[in-house]
Formats: sequence, C-alpha cells, structure tokens
Amino acid sequence: MTAKKLLVLQPFLEGAFGNVQIPGSKSLTNRALLLSALAVGTSTLHHGLESDDSEVMQAALQNLGIDIIKTGDAWQITGQGAKFATSDKELYLGNAGTAMRFLTAASGLVKGRVRLHGKARMHERPIGDLLHALRTLGVVIESENKNDCPPLIIEGDGEIDGGVCKISGAISSQFLSALLLVGACTRDGIRLSITPPLVSEPYLQMTIDLLKCFGVIVERPAEYELNIIPQPITPVDLQIEGDASAAAHVFALAVAAKGEITIRNFPKNSIQGDAAFLQVLQRFGATVTTTSGGTCVQMTGEPQALGTIDLEHIPDAALSAVVLAALANGTSRITGLSTLRHKECDRIAVLEANLQNAGATVTSGADWIEVCGDRKKLHGATITTHDDHRIAMSFAALGTVCEGIVIEDPDCVAKTFPHFWEIFEACRK
Repeated sequence: MTAKKLLVLQPFLEGAFGNVQIPGSKSLTNRALLLSALAVGTSTLHHGLESDDSEVMQAALQNLGIDIIKTGDAWQITGQGAKFATSDKELYLGNAGTAMRFLTAASGLVKGRVRLHGKARMHERPIGDLLHALRTLGVVIESENKNDCPPLIIEGDGEIDGGVCKISGAISSQFLSALLLVGACTRDGIRLSITPPLVSEPYLQMTIDLLKCFGVIVERPAEYELNIIPQPITPVDLQIEGDASAAAHVFALAVAAKGEITIRNFPKNSIQGDAAFLQVLQRFGATVTTTSGGTCVQMTGEPQALGTIDLEHIPDAALSAVVLAALANGTSRITGLSTLRHKECDRIAVLEANLQNAGATVTSGADWIEVCGDRKKLHGATITTHDDHRIAMSFAALGTVCEGIVIEDPDCVAKTFPHFWEIFEACRK
C-alpha cells in the first residue's frame, strides 16, 4: 500500500497578505458546459475552471459526440441541439458529484445505452430521488446495484418525454438543477413540484439565472413550483466568475492569520450562492470591500464567535466557517448542514474528528456542529482529508496560526482548485 503524501503547513508569522486570482466557478463551469452542449451552435466560455471536476465533464461530453476546443483561456463548445452520439457509452465521472447528477439527466437524451460510474465513494452516494423523478418523466434508468446509487444504466430513445414531476428538495439542489438544465429539451417541458424544505436554494437560483443567459426562461408560479417549457437553448459568449466556494477558503486565511487578501476575479454582484460567505466573514469581524480591482477581506483583530448561525444556503463554504470558529474564543453553533453528510465524505464527522485531534472542543448532530473556540488549546495534528478537496482547503486556515498542522493527501485539491497550495504560499507575507 502506497503511503499517502503529507504537506506540513508553516504558520504565517507576519499575517496573510495577497492579491490573487482564483479558478473559475465549478458550479458555473459545469452548468455552462452542459448548456453549451445542448444549445444549437457554438458557445465560448472564458476563464472556466480547469480542474479534475471540469475535465471529467468535458471528457464525458466529448464522449457523447460534443466538439470542445480549448484556445488559451477559452473553450469553444459546439452544441447540436440536444443531439448526442447514438452508440452505447461508458461515462466515468470519478468523484465529481455535480457531473454525475447533471449527466444522469442529460443521458436521457441519448439514443442508446449509457452507463455512468465513478470512484468507490461515488458509488455510495444516493441519487434515488433524481432517478425516481427521471422515471416519472419517461427515462428508463436503473441503479446497477439496486441501491439507488451509481453505477447507473440508462436506456434511451433520444428523447425525454417531460411532464409533471414531484421531487424532494431536502437532499440536494443539484437534483433540481439537473432537471432544469434538460427541461427545455424535453418534448412536453417539465412542471416541477418540490416537496419542502428546499436546501441550498441559492444554487438552484444560480441555475435559473444561468439558463436565462442561454435564453431559457424558467417560470416560478409558487415558492415550490418551477415550470420550463420546450424552447431553444441559444449559444453564448460568457465570462465565468471566480469560484465563490474556493474564495471562501482563501479569504479565511486573512481572518485566521490577520491581514488583507484581495481576489481580483471575485465580482461584486456574483450570481453564486456562496458569495454570501462574505457576510459570515463580517460576522467574524472582518471588513469586506469590493472595487473594480476585486473583493478584499481585511482582518485586524481576533475572530469573534458566531453564536448560532444557519449556513444551510452555503454548505461548501460552511466548512471554512467551522474551522475559523475554532480560532474564535466562544461558542459557534453552525446549523443547516444536513447535506454535508452526503458529500465526498461525511463532512460533519470529518470536521469534528480533525478539529478534536487538533485540540478543539467540538460536538455535532444530524445537521449541526458546535465549536467552543479557544486558540490557546489548539495544537498540531495530521488532518485526514478522505480525498475531499474542501476538507483540505478549509483546514489551511488552521495551519496559518497553529504549528504542526499536516495535510494528508494535499493533492486532492486538484478536484476544484489545483493551484490552491501555491495561492496559500502567495498569501504568506
């Protein structure tokens, strides 16, 4: 068995200062890649994310017959109006949950047999609600192991009927987004009824906003109802924003170590839900300013405890909030985290275990985690990442102030942020 790579983080003795550019948004990149493939004509995407997740999505679309050309920092994607290659296909999607959900829906448009599979952890992630919804819409789809998890087998005739569909909003907004992304290509459209609660709603709104960029209108007659009629998807020339979830882990360095970090490609009016993490940083005591030169987070004092805060709407960025809470004297109880149990790992359990190993007092429940912050009690520890990029990146903040923090398998950040550790060092004064 090969020993896992370890990265020993050295504290930032003089604070965190940087002016950096981060990768393009994973959420926007993968949505835009699929919509470009479904459009009629050629779309150009600028500054999209180049990482394991986006490469998996590109490779799968190319396998389905979509022409994608990379020139400099732009991709040109030539869509065929929801017409994919008709031969049987195997789509390997690694650990890319977004690609798995979106391509599960899109594979219903393939005339032939499609098998979607990935890494072992992907085969443990339930997707039953999406499978049931797609069956309601006329897609012939099965879980290979009969457990509502990938691998998945889809037998398609080149069309999705559409119609009325009821689906829970409690597990993942990506299930809803997957249906909306293909809704305009169905024969009858989709009338979507969502059973509340609706988790991670900002991600759903981002999908609706991006669809509008591609000329597709989604109607929302009621809070838990979405309608999309058959309509053309028009090609775009689109600038992809810097990734708001990635930005959370970079800005957290400034709050942990004190300092000032500017992200040049983080826009003022972002359509990404995780942009709301800036408000959480302000609650920790940071100052946030946005100019034409980017968004800047400045921290001069010690982080303040959060008290009780609901971060259901920004679950990916919430990981950095949990780690920062260990540095803030007082109690922070972060709620609304049920979806973190079903990610690349059980993120609540892994956060709790790693923080406890580093000396923090932590308790958790089904959808919450409570941290009694006291940086004097913190000490070095090996952070077990479980091949989860966000676990690795969130604990970088702890490494800026605590001697002896060691990140196991640091290269797992390649999933969404291949150059994260270079940015980490670039913010060292």
